[in-house]
Amino acid sequence: MEIKELDIDGAMSSDPINYIEGDIAIIDDLKELSINNEPIPSTSDPMRLKVIVLLFCAEGKLQIDVNGAPHIIHKNDALFCIPNVIVNNYMISPDFKGKVLCLSSRFIQQQLQSSADIWNKVFYITQNPKLHLEENEVNVFNQYYELLRSKVQQRDHVYHQELMQALLQAFYYDMSNALSRLISSENKLLRQGELLFQRFIDLLSQSSQKKRFVSHYSNLLNVTPKYLSMVCKDVSGKTASEWINEYVTEDIRHRLKHSAKSIKEISIELDFPNISFFGKYVRAHLGMSPTEFRKS
Repeated sequence: MEIKELDIDGAMSSDPINYIEGDIAIIDDLKELSINNEPIPSTSDPMRLKVIVLLFCAEGKLQIDVNGAPHIIHKNDALFCIPNVIVNNYMISPDFKGKVLCLSSRFIQQQLQSSADIWNKVFYITQNPKLHLEENEVNVFNQYYELLRSKVQQRDHVYHQELMQALLQAFYYDMSNALSRLISSENKLLRQGELLFQRFIDLLSQSSQKKRFVSHYSNLLNVTPKYLSMVCKDVSGKTASEWINEYVTEDIRHRLKHSAKSIKEISIELDFPNISFFGKYVRAHLGMSPTEFRKS
């Protein structure tokens, strides 16, 4: 059976103003959600999420399987799904009213670098995607949702991208506060593989010049490259190489956009053997040459 994939570029509602390419999709009516302009049927068809999805139920109920585990979402329940989760058997009641935020995986990567305990929350969400919000938390969610919804339309705002990022970060911290009442980060016992993965991400995020070889990190962690990749895949759904490429690509994206240094200087900073190899890497991961990306 073919598994459809939901990403930011493919997640659209009938109201296109609730959408920013590459970063966020805001959807007021789940019934109008589509993938690449094709409606999502309320059947058992599986769908792999390539985005972070936060769904809030205001009325009615939603029945859905997340990675094979059934969940029923009632009023004031929130459903958190991280990238690479597979959902199916989704069915909504006739009186269902909900709000959906889809965020790019790049957003969580940025938070990984600034929030030391995020992986405790990610692990918790993986096992417990359903969260019942208290009344004050519902009010906070609704306030952010309406603010994001209004600001997403202000495309002529000089600092539109920066504004959205700041709002999303504030929203992240407030929703993390709701998770914190369920998670004791100090007492959370992580499995050995989860601890290894957390150490790998720490090494990757703290390095200013990120090495592109799994063996570099596996040597520092005293494990084999194969074992490190296997653990990463088991814990996060991505291999060590995929995580390395995401972090390196984000570094390249940031430097090309914000640095006044030449492309050659940036390639040297990032430890590429030559500018030709750097150009091929950028084209493979950003879809265009360094010069084209900088101009865009």
